[in-house]
Amino acid sequence: MCIDITGHCNAQCHWCPNPIERKMDLPRGFMEPAFFENVLDRLEAIKAISPEKTYIALFNWGEPALHKKFPEFTKILTNRNYNWTFSTNASVLPALDGCNFSRLHYVIFSMPGFSQESYERIHGFDFKKVMNNIDEYRKEIKRHSSLTEIRISYHVYQFNLDELPEAQQWAKQNGFFFNPHFAQLGVFDWGIDFLKGTLSPDILAKASEELFLFYVKPLAATCPENYECPQFSILTLDEFGNVLTCCGVPRSHPQYKLGSVFEMSLDDIESKRKQQEVCIDCLKTGAAYCGHNVQFFKQAFPKEKSITTIVKKLRKSRFVKNIFS
Repeated sequence: MCIDITGHCNAQCHWCPNPIERKMDLPRGFMEPAFFENVLDRLEAIKAISPEKTYIALFNWGEPALHKKFPEFTKILTNRNYNWTFSTNASVLPALDGCNFSRLHYVIFSMPGFSQESYERIHGFDFKKVMNNIDEYRKEIKRHSSLTEIRISYHVYQFNLDELPEAQQWAKQNGFFFNPHFAQLGVFDWGIDFLKGTLSPDILAKASEELFLFYVKPLAATCPENYECPQFSILTLDEFGNVLTCCGVPRSHPQYKLGSVFEMSLDDIESKRKQQEVCIDCLKTGAAYCGHNVQFFKQAFPKEKSITTIVKKLRKSRFVKNIFS
């Protein structure tokens, strides 16, 4: 269960739909805690969620730490006995002393590299400040629960390969779960166009300089014939209480939402989203399969145990040309 408590994000990632959609006149906002309670009441009433069976991800495409009332959401989830998670770029800190992290299952820190240079290319943040913020999060989270897992989602680009070993060492020293994976074409239409072979030459040229895409089409080709997208069993809501087609269809898409959670039954939701035309193309091209089987860094090189060895192998491979000269 994913609930975006805000549609705003302050990162500048050009492989994400947010920077593109900021230029459009699209509604975005901040969910009020009282409205959040109403949403949870409604979801429980239609038997879509329960504390015993559901954990709630307090994010989708938004940056939850931008919400000035973030601590109130942590308390609501704790008081209602929900295990939960959130993902953050750690560029800003909420009022940590007002948060309750006792039922926080895990937290994800999204990182586009391990240097100021990499941060300037993607997020646009001060790397040292991000590192300090992660440490502040760590101290406060562990004060509430020693069992909460801290995950580092390291997005692997061609330009940040050499930073991987240092990032891994830092994560190990702090007891973080280090999870490097290849950065993706996060803009929904771009991913489908890439698989169709119709991606804009300009976008493809930039992608060939920054991303690793060698595995995407072979991965799509392994999609089972009767593959059912996991999104059909996951609910995603935006900050206005709209039930979304899935977590990936962007706000600007005509089939972005199914309707208000207050006007739909669980049967309505399940039947309507399987009829969305956007899902047909996504499934047909293998985009849905690729999105849910994103290549983790070590999966591409299963025989190699060392990240340093993998980095050296990638540098010499045909997948990286003129990047390190």
